[in-house]
Amino acid sequence: MNKAMMRVKKALIYFLIIIISFIISIPFVWYFAVPVSLIKDSLEGSVSAQNSQDGISVSTEGLRKGFLFTVHADRIDFQAGRAPSLSITNISVRINPFYLLKKQFVFSIKGTVGTGNIDGSFRLPASGEMALTNIEINAIPYLTSLGLKGEGFISGKAVLKNNAIDVLFEIPDAALQDAVIKVPLPLSWFNKIQGVFSITGNAVRIDSMTFEGEKGFARSKGSINNGIMDLELELMPDAGYFANERESLELALIRQYRISPGYYLIPVKGPV
Repeated sequence: MNKAMMRVKKALIYFLIIIISFIISIPFVWYFAVPVSLIKDSLEGSVSAQNSQDGISVSTEGLRKGFLFTVHADRIDFQAGRAPSLSITNISVRINPFYLLKKQFVFSIKGTVGTGNIDGSFRLPASGEMALTNIEINAIPYLTSLGLKGEGFISGKAVLKNNAIDVLFEIPDAALQDAVIKVPLPLSWFNKIQGVFSITGNAVRIDSMTFEGEKGFARSKGSINNGIMDLELELMPDAGYFANERESLELALIRQYRISPGYYLIPVKGPV
């Protein structure tokens, strides 16, 4: 009986040694056996291949591995066609290795966009969520291409579910410039913006976007498919400002879109 117990004890010790050795060796295999070039090519190639029809590509600078399944990068740039769309700097990613056995890529990410921050966690390819905190409007070139220029800070969150990304955001302190996208839009009227939109492939659906300011209120909805806008903007000037409607140069430029006194419906159509 004692000999049998001794054999079991030795077997358990050997088993524990093997398990501990395996656990200890995993970080070293990651650090020494997985080249940075493989990570870089996999990241840039997978994003670009998945979005090739949309003309979206990604490039990285200063990519390097850390210990215990961490990856750092100085910069990640996203482009739509030849136009820059978004740049994230000071990136830190921590990978959960246990999900790799389930063929799932689970990781957390932190970084900066301008002087703002991003902080998120993802379980690809199915789900994830990212918080956006105090990101300047001008730090997102894609917004500039949509005619959204000026000063202000964006906060919100982006939620990935299956193949769609739902975005909820607000700009509580906007100081925008007027825009001309086929028609002149008096965006300088508004200092608070909120919106909800979703992205699926190369299609953007704007469910609701509201603009508030001393001179009035506006809301927009519609879609952007393959870079072509099909939006409408409802504009309702403040009653006091509307009293001088005939004297307003801003309203004179969009007078053809007036549906009724104090209510304008402006189509925003054409390429981004």
